[in-house]
Amino acid sequence: MSYTTKNYMEHGGDKWVVGGTLEILPGASVTGLPVAENQTDSVASDVAGTHSGF
Repeated sequence: MSYTTKNYMEHGGDKWVVGGTLEILPGASVTGLPVAENQTDSVASDVAGTHSGF
């Protein structure tokens, strides 16, 4: 019996491959993601406030 994982680190550790679901748990943080140049900062105080009506 063999198993092929969907999520793995490539040799050398410079790249992670996620073929499954990446779940970010409460309290976790993500850094280094690019931000679109024309994207303005949100002023929403809750998730419902992020709805833009489209």
